[in-house]
Amino acid sequence: MQNPTAQTTVEAARLHAQHQRPLYNTYGFSQIPQTVLHALTGAGHAGLPVDVWGELPRRWDKLIVILIDAFGWHQIERYAEQYAFLRRFFDKGVVSQLTTQFPSTTTAHITTMYTGLPVGQHGLYEWFTYEPVLGRVVIPLLSAETEHDAPRNGLLKSGIKPQQLYPLPSFSQSLVDRGATSVVLMPREFLTSAYNDTLCQGAKIIPRITLSQGLRTMADLVTQIKGPASFYFYLSEIDTLAHRFGPASREVDAEVDTLFTALERLLYTPLAGRTDTAIILTADHGQVRTNPDGLTMLDADLPQLHRMIKLASDGRPIAPAGSPRDVFLHLKPEAIDDAYGLLNDSVGAEGIAEVYRTRDLIEQGYFGEVGPRFIERVGDVAALALDDHVLWFGDGRDIPHYFGMHGGLHPDEMLTHFSVMPLA
Repeated sequence: MQNPTAQTTVEAARLHAQHQRPLYNTYGFSQIPQTVLHALTGAGHAGLPVDVWGELPRRWDKLIVILIDAFGWHQIERYAEQYAFLRRFFDKGVVSQLTTQFPSTTTAHITTMYTGLPVGQHGLYEWFTYEPVLGRVVIPLLSAETEHDAPRNGLLKSGIKPQQLYPLPSFSQSLVDRGATSVVLMPREFLTSAYNDTLCQGAKIIPRITLSQGLRTMADLVTQIKGPASFYFYLSEIDTLAHRFGPASREVDAEVDTLFTALERLLYTPLAGRTDTAIILTADHGQVRTNPDGLTMLDADLPQLHRMIKLASDGRPIAPAGSPRDVFLHLKPEAIDDAYGLLNDSVGAEGIAEVYRTRDLIEQGYFGEVGPRFIERVGDVAALALDDHVLWFGDGRDIPHYFGMHGGLHPDEMLTHFSVMPLA
């Protein structure tokens, strides 16, 4: 069944057709880790509202959590009738619409899955994020500098320790401390990674070489591991293709076909009939179709912004954070209102972006409850792209020629789901 209460609640939080306010305490992505923890161990509150389970049990011995990057609400709606694996969530289980967190980014959401913390608490909110310990913008998901082809884990050469960048304890450790096993299957190329090694502490990390090998391995582990256990499986391929070719492209269609055919044959079929196990399917965000040829360079249109940018301890301007759908500028305190006014009178008035002071977004709950690490990292003014627009502030970094993007507040980016299906 489709959860009508979830959809009504999410729709009520929409300001207009291109602006979805995020939810945190009800039907919001940030509640998924606690939902898993409670369903396996009974610890703490229930997480998401209990109607996400419908008439299904609320406690399980095994939960298979599949996160498909960029396979948000519009994607599951688009493909549900084409694949038996997806259709079963509607027929045998419950599909609940959720909002993502804001920004609608992989960095924010994978970190939430790995820590159990909402974005406002863990503070890693975007692909490019200012790191106060280092005094510059970095790529936290890769533990890397921002230069083109900068090596993964390159930040460690600066002498910084992963524990200074990433919040602990991990969500996997929270499961283990309460008597459950945590298994994380991830692409082999993601290892070794300071980000994954730190935030998956306590988990049994299983690298997958291919999709089929990974699914067979997971099916085997579900039958072999005794006691309560979470099996987390992350898939990045649809997001990668949607960026390059567009979220409704034939390349994405082909990958979706490969994925859900494999899930049906290699995961569902060998495990069907288990009464102690359910599958949870979710996504970190969706994507909006973008026009890379229409890139708006904020500094080219408003060169006076340059003198407003805050300087780091080394005297250099702090680079922009965020992504082409959500540009965050770090500004001198006395220049915040002026920069906001300039941007609002240009890209705001032209319908290219909505412009906000970050302090206003914080007060209005767009990041949930925020902590000191988030405050230290986030920029002062945000320009959030509308329609198919993309933005940036020139600093020498290459802007990819992408036909699909995310990070902003458009419902195509901000709507996701919590879909649960029993195996029996």
